[in-house]
Amino acid sequence: MSQGNSDIQLPKINVSVEENIKEHEQDEQIKSRQTRFKIPTIQNSRNDAYRQQQQLQKDNQPIIIQQQPGCSTLGGSRGGGLARMGGGGRQKVRLAPGHSALDWSDLNKKLLQDKSRSNELLYGLRTMLEDENQVTILKRINSENMDTLLKLYRFNIPCHLLHPPLRINEQLLRLHQKDEHEFWTVIHGNVYCIGSYMKYHPGGSEILVHYGEKFVDVGFWFNKFHRWVNYEKLLQNCYIGKFVKDK
Repeated sequence: MSQGNSDIQLPKINVSVEENIKEHEQDEQIKSRQTRFKIPTIQNSRNDAYRQQQQLQKDNQPIIIQQQPGCSTLGGSRGGGLARMGGGGRQKVRLAPGHSALDWSDLNKKLLQDKSRSNELLYGLRTMLEDENQVTILKRINSENMDTLLKLYRFNIPCHLLHPPLRINEQLLRLHQKDEHEFWTVIHGNVYCIGSYMKYHPGGSEILVHYGEKFVDVGFWFNKFHRWVNYEKLLQNCYIGKFVKDK
């Protein structure tokens, strides 16, 4: 039996030096790729997403218009001054150069100092006084204070200085809601021509037209968004008269 076992031969494994070197180099390359590749963590992914979201919000952020005491219609505590129609948020718009709150204040000061510019901002007023149908309505609703109508027609006295004030009903009001230039509205019973103020309004003209056409008196909505604003001073040179209901 010993002789039989001596005849068994194990297979020889022939591995050349070149093959060993090649396998070693392949192992090193694999290790190198594994070292460079890093699996992203959940925390890193969240941080990247957060930074992208912050940058997007920054890019889409509207221009902030600073509040001007006594003449701005925006509050400093909340940010899209401009009431967004149908929503609780507000929407600011980009104002044209020369149409800031301070510019509006300066314009009104000049109008008060220059008597020759009386009622300059009251678009549609002269048309109303020259239209027979509108004059007929004016005489009817101002029958108790015809002196006011005569003073306005003959001497062009500023409407905010007329006593008793001129009376305007809804029929006349709607006739002067033609466009953004000639647009009359009512705030707490006072009639104003806000066409000249449209370009100065931090919330834009669309929201003023929207509420002015939808409601007769926009005082409720004015208080909701601008309750801290003295509208009588802000729109002094835009004042036309008192709103009255037809009996």
